[in-house]
Amino acid sequence: EYTQMAGRAGRRGLDKVGTVIQCCWGGVPAALGLRTMLTGAATKLNSQFRLTYNMILNLLRVEDMSVEDMIKRSFSEFATQRALIKEDLPGTLKRYEKALKKARELSRKEPCIKEGESAIEDFYMMTQSSIEDTAALVDDTNQLLGGISRGARGGPLAPGRVVTVVSGGLVDAPAMVVGPDGGAAALPAGPGADGAIVALVLCPD
Repeated sequence: EYTQMAGRAGRRGLDKVGTVIQCCWGGVPAALGLRTMLTGAATKLNSQFRLTYNMILNLLRVEDMSVEDMIKRSFSEFATQRALIKEDLPGTLKRYEKALKKARELSRKEPCIKEGESAIEDFYMMTQSSIEDTAALVDDTNQLLGGISRGARGGPLAPGRVVTVVSGGLVDAPAMVVGPDGGAAALPAGPGADGAIVALVLCPD
């Protein structure tokens, strides 16, 4: 609409300057978008529009369509703009990916902590320590359960098996087999064979 008004504001060959007045009935637009529209390069117009009585009657008959919608869809510029959007889609996607990459790089930087804000600094250090501890716990758990993917070499007492333990004051306490005490070679060879097994036992409170 601005391009149409700006193109007709000055009388061709008579006026050096044309004036366009924008009435912001629906609220003031964003400053960045407004500046881009006013100072940016104009798109090539492909206007073909002729108002007829049939178009006016159709507008009165169809209540859901406004005058602006009818005019916008009547210009061949409508189809041209849709084609431009499709053509510029790869470029738009590339710009968004670049902005996302920049945002990720900024998020990796340490936050700005002013001198004297000990509570924020303590919270940051605690958070960093918690993240490191969680990462170490995940690594240890992956190593602990690595025996499961290597097959049931230890049979019923293979690493990762869930068992119950009866020892001392523990009665049917749930536990998970970590592995043989002394390495893989120390696995019991069969029923009745001696051997020690390391297990994580869930002790009651």
